Amino acid sequence: MLSVLAFAWGILAFLGMAIGFVPYFRSWHWVNIPFAVAGAVLGIVAILSRRQGGTRSAVAGTTLCMLASLIGIMRLAFAEGIG
Repeated sequence: MLSVLAFAWGILAFLGMAIGFVPYFRSWHWVNIPFAVAGAVLGIVAILSRRQGGTRSAVAGTTLCMLASLIGIMRLAFAEGIG
C-alpha cells in the first residue's frame, strides 16, 4: 500500500515540477520541493518496510520525487536565484 502511494506521490511531484516550467508558474517550485521531499521520505519508508512487496513502485516513486526536487532546486538556483 505504501509503495503504491509513494509511486502516485512521485508522479504528482514530477507533474508539479513540470508545471513550474510554465513562465507564469515559476514560483510553483517553492511549493513543489517540500511536497517532493515528503514523497521521497514516504518512498524510503515504503522501501525499508518491505512487508507487502512491490518495492519497484516505491523505488520509482522515490526516484521521481528526488528528481523533481533536484530539478526544482536547480531551476530556482539558476533561473530566479535563491538568495
